[in-house]
Amino acid sequence: MAATLEHECFPQPENPKIRVWRYMDFTKFVSFIFSQQLHFSRLDLLGDNWEGAVTKATLELEKSIFDTIDIPEEEKKASASQYVETMKRTRLNARLCQYANCWHMNNHESAAMWKLYSSSNESIAIQSTFEKLSECLPSKAYLGTVTYVDYTSDAIPNGNLFYYSMYKRASFSHECEARAIIIDTEEALKAHDNQETALALKVPMNANTLIETVHVSPKSMPWFHDVVREVIKRSNFKFPVLRSNLLDDPVF
Repeated sequence: MAATLEHECFPQPENPKIRVWRYMDFTKFVSFIFSQQLHFSRLDLLGDNWEGAVTKATLELEKSIFDTIDIPEEEKKASASQYVETMKRTRLNARLCQYANCWHMNNHESAAMWKLYSSSNESIAIQSTFEKLSECLPSKAYLGTVTYVDYTSDAIPNGNLFYYSMYKRASFSHECEARAIIIDTEEALKAHDNQETALALKVPMNANTLIETVHVSPKSMPWFHDVVREVIKRSNFKFPVLRSNLLDDPVF
């Protein structure tokens, strides 16, 4: 394993040691520990149908790209229409060969993330750092922070398809997402030929290197804490298991 590739479309946090979190149900945690693999979902299957899309302002810029060219008006309109359609198909194809692994970036655990990404009281949050995540990813991966913008008024930079993968609507800014992306060239050829592409990629990683602590849901029972510790012990890992303190009694 090696540190991830550097790329202008993948902004880096000011502090590379900032904590990152991945919230999941217990069954996914067990699979994660036993397999020591990171799950990369295909971009169009992340749950937001705007993934890889453009803002209205970006689309207007694409429509106007031929405005200053000295050609007949009808030819200008036809060229602009063809260009916009080509870019649309390109972005849709790109969603079918890019795979993402997403983390919440925050030095503290998040009550909102517990609610959003764990469907039961028996849930887990794996805590690492941006720096360690970068070190655990394969060299073909890119890692950066997602940028949140207003899709009705803001424009996304053009010139690289990765920009559309690293921008999201401002409504999702609570996610504070660190996102790793792998583009699979074999799947890209399938997408270009209108063939079905893989739904996900499984990427090996070293859990001992990646994980600093494991947190159990603030709503979990004491026995669940013991179960999680036993799973980790039997897997020959030693990272600590902590119970979330979000529901501790307040101090007055």
